[in-house]
Amino acid sequence: MESFLIIISYIIPFAILYFVIVTAVKRGIDQSEAGRIIIENKVRNKEQEKK
Repeated sequence: MESFLIIISYIIPFAILYFVIVTAVKRGIDQSEAGRIIIENKVRNKEQEKK
């Protein structure tokens, strides 16, 4: 039981850290000019594929 709690106490902080980093990277890409261009190109390609 004690080893289970130790494992959980290591997993939870890393999971939180993972989500914080993913959110920060996504927000950084969304706010950058290069990120906007990439997203616009993806949307444009999806629209062309539908036609």
